[in-house]
Amino acid sequence: MPDLTPVPPRSIAGIASFCDQDRFHAASRLAFGAPLPMKGFVQAGAITLARVAPTRFLATGDAGADLPARLAKTLDGLAAVTDQSDMWAAWRMSGDSVREWLARVVPVDLAADIFQIGDLALTRAGRLDVRVCRVDADAYEVAVTRSVAADLVHALEQAKTGYP
Repeated sequence: MPDLTPVPPRSIAGIASFCDQDRFHAASRLAFGAPLPMKGFVQAGAITLARVAPTRFLATGDAGADLPARLAKTLDGLAAVTDQSDMWAAWRMSGDSVREWLARVVPVDLAADIFQIGDLALTRAGRLDVRVCRVDADAYEVAVTRSVAADLVHALEQAKTGYP
């Protein structure tokens, strides 16, 4: 039976570059010790870096990391950095048949050879905008704005048990 587990609060920085992409990527590589992903997400030490649009990224770390403040200094003049720590609520979906469970609520091809570990999709779950990441062979992370978190959990629980 698949499992739905809340992800503890994290420090999350939204990053939108607005300058020379070469300078931005060079500064980002120094800040993270790894290049920004060209698609999906990557781990850079204790920080997860996700590409959500051509010049937009999310950096996620432990709750005490204070990524937005650190990155605002590091990327000053190269990118706008916003604190999104209180904006997102996330859950880890894992276990047997998790792919079938998630496929009931998101219109994404979750086949293992299509949606691979490290892939990310900005999509819909019913009427909700969600971010879906494949984090392991049998695990996904689903994030939604905190204001509609209860609606997402309800939709996922309905899909888990089936509809009446």
